[in-house]
Amino acid sequence: MYAPGMGRFLTRDTWGGAKNQPMSYNSWLYAYENPINLTDPSGFNPHCLNYHRDLCAQQRFYEIVAKDPFTAGKNLLTLVALFEDQELQTLWGTYAGRTVSKRLEWILHMTNGFPVGDITLPFPGAQFAYSDLFGTNDCYFSSEFRDNQFYQNEWKRPNSPSYSNQVGHFLTGVSLAYKNVFYLSEEVGIMNTGNLDLMIAHEKVTDHTYDPITNKQNPQIFAQIKNAQVTDQDVINFMNAIAYDDLGMYNERDQSLWNILNFGNNVPVGGADPNREGNSLQDLRLDVRAWRFAWWVRGHSGLSSSSGGAWLRSNLMR
Repeated sequence: MYAPGMGRFLTRDTWGGAKNQPMSYNSWLYAYENPINLTDPSGFNPHCLNYHRDLCAQQRFYEIVAKDPFTAGKNLLTLVALFEDQELQTLWGTYAGRTVSKRLEWILHMTNGFPVGDITLPFPGAQFAYSDLFGTNDCYFSSEFRDNQFYQNEWKRPNSPSYSNQVGHFLTGVSLAYKNVFYLSEEVGIMNTGNLDLMIAHEKVTDHTYDPITNKQNPQIFAQIKNAQVTDQDVINFMNAIAYDDLGMYNERDQSLWNILNFGNNVPVGGADPNREGNSLQDLRLDVRAWRFAWWVRGHSGLSSSSGGAWLRSNLMR
């Protein structure tokens, strides 16, 4: 914190420094004593040049998700910070977006990609890039949207109790709804797939993305989604669920979504099928909120970026 009237800093930088940058260990030093050419409002990036504002915006993204102890790796709280951060708003807003619609588009750009082993699949709607940085413990989400509990029990991953990443799941749903038109590469084998159909299809087939031997994901999921049978009734159920959610009729919403899952009588409502990894009522609830958030942004595109954070706090956070 800087006090202009005193010309002094009142607090130290929270960053502990890096061994390859010796001057960074002085937590009272601003921008390596070069404030004419460098700017560092967060205290994390003394190399940021005023005339490279696009790169500074990207660097601030990484600071929020990976370095700042108050926001890094905190799943939903990290995403909220990307909408509410004042440095992105005031200094780098030209590139990160000052309105909620532009900020969302920038976040979707920064998180686009689906890493599979050492490659990234050509999957323009999947928002799982840097998902590990957001953290795989979904503790900041309301319990109705969390599915971590299933990975250790029903889906038999005893060494991965916090495998779930609901930020990536949520942003993928937002991307599909916000962009409104969705295409996949021929390399995946799917073309002109409806975005709503894809969202529903993902919850009708098991992920099969986890290989317990290699601990890597398997792109077979895309072929499975292609072959999933999404019926007209599934679409009607999902749209009804959106309406019920908007009206606060959550029991009716859950019943509509449960009908999409079609687990059968052996799985209690709200539970998970051991043979359908990644499919859950919790995910579909999050899909509904993703759809609503995307359309809320489209209808309030001129509001400040912080309004997006307020919406997420009100509708997703515990």
